[in-house]
Parts: sequence; C-alpha cells; structure tokens
Amino acid sequence: MVKHRRATIYRSNDKSESFHSLLSRHQTLLKNKICALRVINELSSKVLDSHLQSIKEEMDQKVAKLPKKAKSEYDSIGMEIVASSDQSIETDDLNIEHPMVAKIMLEETKLYNHRQHIIRSSREMIVIYLIIIFEEFLASVLGTLFRKRPQILKSSQKSITYQEAFQHVDLYELLKAVSKREAGSAIDLDIDKLSVYLSKKFKFSLNQRTDWDQFKEFFYRRHVIVHNYGYPDSIYIAKVKHKVHEDEWLETDNTYLAKAFDIFEKYSKHISAYFDKKYP
Repeated sequence: MVKHRRATIYRSNDKSESFHSLLSRHQTLLKNKICALRVINELSSKVLDSHLQSIKEEMDQKVAKLPKKAKSEYDSIGMEIVASSDQSIETDDLNIEHPMVAKIMLEETKLYNHRQHIIRSSREMIVIYLIIIFEEFLASVLGTLFRKRPQILKSSQKSITYQEAFQHVDLYELLKAVSKREAGSAIDLDIDKLSVYLSKKFKFSLNQRTDWDQFKEFFYRRHVIVHNYGYPDSIYIAKVKHKVHEDEWLETDNTYLAKAFDIFEKYSKHISAYFDKKYP
C-alpha cells in the first residue's frame, strides 16, 4: 500500500531554503488560489445562468399552452414584477383561481427561490474561502519568519512544558511547532487586533493603508455570513464605517467579489514586500 504524506505548509528541506524563497512561494500559492477562485466564480455564474435559462424556456412553453382565461390570469399576476423582488416568494401570498396557473406559479416560485439561495450561497462561500486562504498565507509567512529568525519569539513571553518539548525529535522540529503555534495565535485574533499585533511585533502598520476600512470589512462580513446568515450584527455595525441596519441583508455580488480578489492580492504583495525588505 502506498502511503501519502499529509500536506503541510512546510517543505522537508525548508531549513536550508532562504526566507526570500519561502516568502515568494507563499505569495505565489495565494495568488494561484485567488486566481482559482476567480475562475470558479466566473464558471459557476455562467453554468447557473445557463441552467436557469433552460428551465425558464421550459416554463415559457408551459405558459404558452395555457387556455386563454388561464393565460390572462397568469399575466395579471405579473410574475415578472414579483420575481424582481429581493425577498423569497410564497405562492400562498398570491390569489390564484385556475389550478394550472397555480401549478406553474408554484414551479416558478420554487425556481426563483432556489436560484436566489444558490447564487447567494456560492458567492458567500467564496468570501469565506478567500479569508481562509489569506489567513493561511499570513500564518505561513509568520511561521516561516519565526523559524528563520527565532530570536523574534523571545518577546512573546510564552512557554511550553517539558512534556510538549520532548514530543519533538530535535530542536528544529520544536522550533517549527512553536513557530506554528505563535503564528496561529496571531491569526486567531480579529483583524483589528491582528493589525495591532503586527504593529507592536514588527512595526508594520497595515491599518495605515487607504483601503484598510474596505479590507477589514471583508473579515467582519465573513463573521456575519458564518454566524448571522449574512445580516449585520452588533460587531459588524461597530467595526464597519458605512451605516447598515441589523435587518439589512448584506448582498455579495460579483462586483464585491472582484474588489475582494484585487484587494487581497494587493495586501499579500504589500506584506511580502515589507517582510522581505525588513528581513533580507
């Protein structure tokens, strides 16, 4: 049986690889993953639009076969106007007399609501994964830096037990574990606290960038997508500058995603350039 090694952010020979080389690799990996997300979003949008168009054409054929009176009732309801709403549609809210019209309306409302959930879910999942891969990138950068410059860890004022230390075969493996733990603890902070950590630890002020407010909004939006169905909570409202209400769903459209892809690439370049220059 062939045994596969578990994937890791560390190469087996990274001890001899330069910080510059590892940093470049981390940035390239993130860039490739963002590129993949762009493609996934574009393809999924096209496939979904095509699928929905084919179903709509089938529905149009059914409507065309309705008797004159039923067709008149269908037209009077104005499904096209109703379907332009951002809210879910329920056939119980509509007063329908003809059973054939009721059946078609039921199918159309299911289609519309299903479409809205698919579009919303696919875009929100991309936002979530975009944050994940960026945090993975930053954790990799910090972990690599701590391994290459272990003296930085001295100011962390953290310790490990003998039991934890002796779980590792040598000092370098111990250093890798400690570096990963320190990087992970930084990444677990919310984005504002992470900014403070980077400023104190490395004199690196991410929050001085002109697009900082937009950048951190992505992180707080991820939070409400995961924990509050995409509606602003008290944390989001307090942290994000533009005014929103708790009952106002935060739409994630393709324009928003395109901006997110661009900004995350910019930040990865900025972070890589800063650490590359500071620790040559």
